[in-house]
Amino acid sequence: MRSRRGLMTWRIVPAGLISFGMVGCIGLFVHFAVLAVWLLLRPSFLPAHIVATLIASAFNFALNNSLTFRNRQLKGIALLNGLIKYLLISSVGIFLNIGIAYAAYETYSTGPYLASMVGALVDLIWRYAVSSQFIWKTEGT
Repeated sequence: MRSRRGLMTWRIVPAGLISFGMVGCIGLFVHFAVLAVWLLLRPSFLPAHIVATLIASAFNFALNNSLTFRNRQLKGIALLNGLIKYLLISSVGIFLNIGIAYAAYETYSTGPYLASMVGALVDLIWRYAVSSQFIWKTEGT
């Protein structure tokens, strides 16, 4: 019997990516809340975006561990090791996110929220690809 989750996306988009993306959307709220508070206190986009990205990254890791990858959920010391590994592996996406967002903000004069959204989209794709393979992998893969 076919999975309904696979049929909803015609098996073009992996169901895990959809869940990962939904967690990412929730993480965007965290990101934008931190960004807004930081910009109110110190109106400087780059440090605000960096701090918001790092806080949202840790939040997304915890939520993905609980929801997206619940069948492979990390616990105990594996959770801490997974977070460190996640941030190290995700650093490429984080740097892309920050660089693209900064370029959008400075070069194309987008607002801080649109610039953050563009950076986050690139980051989402990178993180899903590496996380599903290196953090929450199944045994034998």
